[in-house]
Amino acid sequence: MTVREIIREEHGPPNQRGRISHVKDGAGNTLRVVRDAAGRVVGLEGRSETDGLTERLEGLEGDAGELAERVRALEATPAPTVEAVERCAEVVERVEARIGTSARAAQRCSTAAASVEDQAAELAVRARELEEAAWRIEGWQRHGHLRLHPGRVAQAAERLGVSWPVRVRWMDRTDEAARDRRHGGLTGGYCGPWDSEAHTITLRQGRGPEDTAATIRHELAHCSQVERMRDKFEPVYLDPDGREALEAEADEMAAEVADLELVRAA
Repeated sequence: MTVREIIREEHGPPNQRGRISHVKDGAGNTLRVVRDAAGRVVGLEGRSETDGLTERLEGLEGDAGELAERVRALEATPAPTVEAVERCAEVVERVEARIGTSARAAQRCSTAAASVEDQAAELAVRARELEEAAWRIEGWQRHGHLRLHPGRVAQAAERLGVSWPVRVRWMDRTDEAARDRRHGGLTGGYCGPWDSEAHTITLRQGRGPEDTAATIRHELAHCSQVERMRDKFEPVYLDPDGREALEAEADEMAAEVADLELVRAA
């Protein structure tokens, strides 16, 4: 199947806009892109070029059958004149021509049908590539099973009063094991030295989008606290009572940017 045009969603929820919804093939048929519950492309639905070839083949076979009946009728009836015999021969020629056309159509249909599955698979791959490109254009970066929007992270940081650069880093297995030993399995954390005028937020892999986004918002609040308190942050945080107060404040600050979608499922 030849893909002539790709159609994207223009309406509906913001996270659906820009996704490929339909494609047009070389014959002008519009096919709907079918997705599973996770949003992955699993196939196409609608009338295709192969359907047209099949219908044409069926029509030609019907014509050939009708002409064959006429030939048999003429052959069963004595031909009293040369003209009647010639007419019979003409019908035979037309039948042969029709059968030849039908055979060629059948061959084209068979060839097209044999390649439909491969072409559909290629289209699905291309659709996924285009979809990934659309995500990148919108500003989403893929990290395993999640997508992170750095632009919205920066927007959340700005709203929380963070002015230093913020880096978001994903922990590998070694990082996770070390953090588990030191902190008892915390899901994320603030990693920047207090006097560096730069922040690093570390995230554990394998968590869902909502939990990951909540960690980012909370750690951005800590970034704001560090900039406000500078070298006073660490001693206050190391004191149990001070830590409890800072964590409570960070939760309240994080709620102020809860409206920003920072992470999505890939």
